[in-house]
Amino acid sequence: MIIATRGTSAEVFGEQRVLVVEAVRSLFEKSTYQNFSVVIVADTPTPKTVIETLQQIGGSRLQVINYDRPFNFAEKNNIGAMSCDSDLILLLNDDTEIITTDALETMVAIFNDAQVGVVGPMLLFEDSTIQSAGHIFSPDPTDLYRARNPETAGPQNLLRVQREVSSLIGACMLIRRDVFEQVGGLCLGFPGNWNDIDFCLKVQLAGFRAVFTPHARLYHFESKTRIAKRVDAEVGKLGARWGSVLDDDPYFNPRLQRYTNIWKTDSTSQQSLDDALSFLLTIA
Repeated sequence: MIIATRGTSAEVFGEQRVLVVEAVRSLFEKSTYQNFSVVIVADTPTPKTVIETLQQIGGSRLQVINYDRPFNFAEKNNIGAMSCDSDLILLLNDDTEIITTDALETMVAIFNDAQVGVVGPMLLFEDSTIQSAGHIFSPDPTDLYRARNPETAGPQNLLRVQREVSSLIGACMLIRRDVFEQVGGLCLGFPGNWNDIDFCLKVQLAGFRAVFTPHARLYHFESKTRIAKRVDAEVGKLGARWGSVLDDDPYFNPRLQRYTNIWKTDSTSQQSLDDALSFLLTIA
């Protein structure tokens, strides 16, 4: 598995912690699946004490690669992937922590289906509400059940069943190595945002499936109020590459309003957001 980091500290559950240290500790101490090794791709500013602690936790199953180039999250993960030889590659953010102890084997088992290329778990915020249960495109990429209670079933039990999705969040993606190599890994043209969406769409274009499972859960300590920094060049590139796909998501429910994750209360009469925006423009 690949974890890119710079050794950042933050307050989690009321205590200050080094995020990557606790992410790695949870893998080695909580996971019931232990057939893995860890590659840490560390930015040059990562404190030496953090590296030493990681090596103590992981021992011979953990290696550290120094990354001294301008920030590019996609490149860091690609370098990590080239530095290991496992059949499956887990891309994992350093601000994650395992919740379900069998999360890894739950995801690994899904690859018994040879058509599956990438698998992602349910990710929860620190307050145990949902961060991501797979993306939909409306056409903007969105996490449909963001901030919802993970114990609810959701419409048509979508929060209780393993299912195909258009895209998964890059904070935790398990990928077949041959598929990763076939599609060229993460695109360096998306150094910060959208590389996960671009990757999942490449996987599906190659004939493989992206699968979300609610039966594997991890925390992702990203602030619920954080607004992703959108770089215009990256947004434009995503639209140029995948515009027609983003606008025609096969998993987008027609009872959802476009550009939002709000369900229509009356699909035959409620004005869609598209129509509402057009109406507002005419009276502005």
